[in-house]
Amino acid sequence: MVYVKNEGGSIFFSTHIVSDLENIADRIIFIHKGKLIFTKNKSEFSKEESIGNVMLNYIKEGENK
Repeated sequence: MVYVKNEGGSIFFSTHIVSDLENIADRIIFIHKGKLIFTKNKSEFSKEESIGNVMLNYIKEGENK
């Protein structure tokens, strides 16, 4: 990923595999059913507030409405 490092570019990576996000992403953008839910730097997530848990909680809250 020399382009991203040297040129400041971005790569859009879509996955349902949270471990992929945790391993390679610097910034997480969560889109659910076509709606932007949040955008955060990976460093903003705490150990207790894992990326996967935040996403699952949002989806569960939406189902309960």
